[in-house]
Amino acid sequence: MSQLTKPLSPQDIWTESTSQNLPLGTCGEAVNGDLYRYAKFGGSATVAGNVLQSPATIANHSSMTPAVAAIGATEVTVTLGATAATANQYAEGYLVTSSTPGHGYALKIKSHPAADASATLVLTLEDPLIIAITASTTVDMVLNPFAGVIQSPTTETGAPVGVALYVGTAASFG
Repeated sequence: MSQLTKPLSPQDIWTESTSQNLPLGTCGEAVNGDLYRYAKFGGSATVAGNVLQSPATIANHSSMTPAVAAIGATEVTVTLGATAATANQYAEGYLVTSSTPGHGYALKIKSHPAADASATLVLTLEDPLIIAITASTTVDMVLNPFAGVIQSPTTETGAPVGVALYVGTAASFG
């Protein structure tokens, strides 16, 4: 095992788990300064040495007009586009305001239930709103960049997040 000055316990950098043991994106650091991020692998196995990217953006979960919410609220309700959301699919991800008022704020999502396509979805936030959500605000739901990393395709559909150290099993954590 590599000697880590900032360990990723309870897992080391060469093991994987079928259950999540750390917050996604947790950073470990080796003695030589190499950085390692804790991630969930996507729907297929990783290939050692290949570049990994964040999960692709879901177009029907962008440019949504949420229900009005006041400063201090910890829940925001959105109406999904034509794609359903599974329970906590966006947990540890972000609700990003994409228009004024509040353009550019990234609000960490704590949890949410499942919702059918075109249904309303209540997002519980980690912290209270510091801006008001108005009738003219639009928002995007953004997956945690380490929630379902995939091999980077020829034409990227997400942001590069690192390089696979080993062959990782689909849907496992490492």
